[in-house]
Parts: sequence; structure tokens; C-alpha cells
Amino acid sequence: MRSPEVAMQAVRIPLLCALITGCTSDTGDTGGPSSSSSDATETGETTTASTSATTEPVTSGTSTAGESTGNDVDPPDEPVSFYYSVVGVEPDLTWGCTVADIAGGSMQWEVTLACSDDGPPVEAVLTLMASPALAQLPVSTGDVLTLRYEEAMPFWIESAVRIEDENGTLLLAAARGSGALDPFSPQHVDRGALLETHTDECGTSRVYAVDVDLGDGASGSLKPPEYGNFGAYAVWAVDEDTLDLADGCYDLPWAWEEILVVRTGPV
Repeated sequence: MRSPEVAMQAVRIPLLCALITGCTSDTGDTGGPSSSSSDATETGETTTASTSATTEPVTSGTSTAGESTGNDVDPPDEPVSFYYSVVGVEPDLTWGCTVADIAGGSMQWEVTLACSDDGPPVEAVLTLMASPALAQLPVSTGDVLTLRYEEAMPFWIESAVRIEDENGTLLLAAARGSGALDPFSPQHVDRGALLETHTDECGTSRVYAVDVDLGDGASGSLKPPEYGNFGAYAVWAVDEDTLDLADGCYDLPWAWEEILVVRTGPV
């Protein structure tokens, strides 16, 4: 069912019904913001954004014949946004990997990994884009990592990725979905205080803060869409919403979050 996936991958829940009734997305799992009107303000260590946008989705790849598949997309152009994909590995397994190559920089990174789950080795590619841009990755060629990539498909695609170093230190975690997948545990990235409430023909949506506690004093709160630095970590909090569906609206997520955490300090 294409419409819910299209509507939810890159937009906030208050815009769902308008996008679904007037969706003009292309086919395949490609896409990116097509137009936007945004004002971003940077204060201290956070970037906040006020956006009014008509968007098309970005997705994290779909599972086909036991492998995840992704496509090239345009870089994010919202003040606070991100995109990731993991291709080449079967989802819902934990893989031991070695970094074989790192390409790109700043707005788009591609990390090639040689991975195994006690079977034949496979090549995986992690693509990561973010706005504000990520100046440096927390990995280098030759590093030994643990990778876990997950997918769920209620009526739309949800995904999550977590990467740790060989000592178990969190290097990267990201989620896009209803919250059923949690790549952040044992660290805490949780729904915080209620910020806004919106009602339209598809029901009542609520926007929440994102509370983070990543250990070693790296804790705080963000108001989506907002970027912030907490200790050794950078956090992109794009969405944290819930939706009480009205009659006549179907197959929409009851909740939606888009959150990226990357270690930017020394390991």
C-alpha cells in the first residue's frame, strides 16, 4: 500500500491527510523534499526550524529476497532532517563488520562494510545524509563494528539502525517509524512533554519533545524539528508525533518519530 508509506517518510503528522489526498510521488523508494519554505535559527548548541513544506518521501530501503535495497536521493534540504539507507544485509540480524571504505563527506557519506553473521561474508553499504551536515563520521577504515538493521512493514515501511564499536560504544543510531523499533536502548531517547496539538479531517495529532539521556552526562531535550549537541553526541530530532485517527482515515501510523544520534566526540 503505497500511500501511507509515501505520506509518512518525510513529513510531520499534521500534514498527513493533505499529502495523502493530493500525493504526486514517483514510484520506487526514492525521493526527497521537493519544495519548502523554512526559517532556521541557531542558538547556542541547537538549531530550530519553522517549516512550511510540500514534500515527497525518503525511505531507508525495502527488504527484497532477504536483502535491503535503497536508492540515491537528493540531499536533505530542510533545516533539520536526515536520510539513511542500509543495503546488502538481511534485516533483523546482528552483523559483525569491518569498515572497508569511506566515501563522500559532509552532506552525504557512504560507508562500505565487510560483514558476517557466522555465514559467508557480505558487503553492506550505509548511506547517511543530514542537515545540519555531519562534518565527520565516528568510524575509520579498518574499524571493527557491530551493525544491526531492522525493518517493520505494518502498512508503511519503518526502519532502524544501530552501530557500535568493538567495545560496545554507541556510534550511530537512527529510527524512522511508529516507535515499534528501538535502536537507542540501552541509552534513552524518549517521548517528552506535549508541545502542540493539531486537529484536521484525519483526527488529532500531538507533537512532543524528545528527551535524550545517552550517558556520561549527555542528556537534554529537543523540540522537533531541532538539532542539538549533548556531550559526545549530536542529535537530529525531526519528528515525535502521535495521531488519533478520525473516521474515514485509514492505514496511518498512530505515532511517528524520526531521530538520528551520532557520536561526534572521542570514543
